[in-house]
Amino acid sequence: MPGIGKTAIAKAIYRQVGSYFVHNYFLENIKRSVQNEDDTLVSLQEKLLIQIGEVPEIDISTVELGKVILKERLRGKRVLLVLDDINKLEQLNALCESREWFGEGSKIIITTTDRKLLRDHGVDHIYRVKELDENESLELFNWKAFRRKTSQEGFAELSRQVVACSGGLPLALLDLGIDFRIFERTVDAWKSNLDELKVLPQARVQKILE
Repeated sequence: MPGIGKTAIAKAIYRQVGSYFVHNYFLENIKRSVQNEDDTLVSLQEKLLIQIGEVPEIDISTVELGKVILKERLRGKRVLLVLDDINKLEQLNALCESREWFGEGSKIIITTTDRKLLRDHGVDHIYRVKELDENESLELFNWKAFRRKTSQEGFAELSRQVVACSGGLPLALLDLGIDFRIFERTVDAWKSNLDELKVLPQARVQKILE
């Protein structure tokens, strides 16, 4: 689901292993960039080619032509490619239609909210990111709210109540941590803000995700 940390995990992996690949590229927020018309599939194909140092000598006029050029230029290259927030099969087909496009040892990481899309594309392994448990949630919230691993004295129980409204979603926990951090560090101020949060906790989390 959205906000659970898929992109954060992909970025961490990319930073950790990217230097082991001659060519690496992180295409972020594909769904949003295509929907907002900041990018087209053709422009994403062009960005990928430029990133790996293969500037096409001709303008890519269609997605199908882009596929042909990508297959030619990527073949034999060991590539690390991250495709973040894919929501349509046509996006995957435009950017990594076949294993034959890439050299031996290449790795393609795809983040999406649609598990069926991954199965339809025939990926090797699907990892479902799970919600954080209570202790993990509390630690993440504390780092944002108090800038340390544990709650400030007198706020431990209140922090647990805030965390209970997050559903274990990292994005929600980060937002709530910032929200509660800006309040004066008094128990009364926290209780007042927590009472408002408890009225419609799911609506608040939904707003964060949007």
